Amino acid sequence: MSVSAAAASVVLALGFARTLLAIHLRFRPFDDSYITFRYALNLSAGFGLTYNPGELVLGTTSPLWAVVLGAFHRAGLPIPNAAFLLSLAADVLSALLIRRLLSHLGYRAAVSVGASVLFLCMFDYLSLSRSGMETSLFVLLTIAALTALAEMRLPMAAGLSSAAVLTRPEAVLLVAIVLVVLRLKRRTISARTTWVSVGLIGLILGAWSAYATVAYGSVIPQSVIAKAATSGDADLATESLSGNAGGQIGRQHLDDDLSS
Repeated sequence: MSVSAAAASVVLALGFARTLLAIHLRFRPFDDSYITFRYALNLSAGFGLTYNPGELVLGTTSPLWAVVLGAFHRAGLPIPNAAFLLSLAADVLSALLIRRLLSHLGYRAAVSVGASVLFLCMFDYLSLSRSGMETSLFVLLTIAALTALAEMRLPMAAGLSSAAVLTRPEAVLLVAIVLVVLRLKRRTISARTTWVSVGLIGLILGAWSAYATVAYGSVIPQSVIAKAATSGDADLATESLSGNAGGQIGRQHLDDDLSS
């Protein structure tokens, strides 16, 4: 067995053990998880990407995660189960990509495997993976984009970084990095590579921006606007907390629908 295969086997074995531990600890969703779950549920039911049927309001910062969960629910897998299992699988893939990225950058096997092991052993991150949030998908897309960038697979890096934006908006920084690399490497890469990369970014982000603007009136989620409005207003913050308490009550009813 080669060193590379042995290193990957170690990461996979630890990833499998971590998955078993997570299953033993069970799914522990955050309150915010239910926002995206609700969007996924309505999407799979044919009501579109909306929190309440008939009311087009963009309240999730992770439309891609909602679409993925909605697709799995449509295929028959309950949304909480899909979120849980997909997150755990994404973490194992992220660990493998960390090893691949560091190996490509010239680090020894001990360093690349050690970094992957440390990643899988972060218990706080395991809690996020068990929460139903989009974190694991976002991290996977980010590491995959950076790996593609290091290997100069620029169109793939462009597509992955754009998908990451639809998972967490701060990934626009990752898109910016890809564009900077395209600019710096313009003399050493083909014009086709540049145009395909830029085209993928424009296609993915442009399509979502157009849809969000037409459907919701803005690409900025209402949750972001609400947080910005309440950040400097104690009264509004109190009202927001009261609304969260009410949301926890509503969550009891949503659980039944998500499990069906």
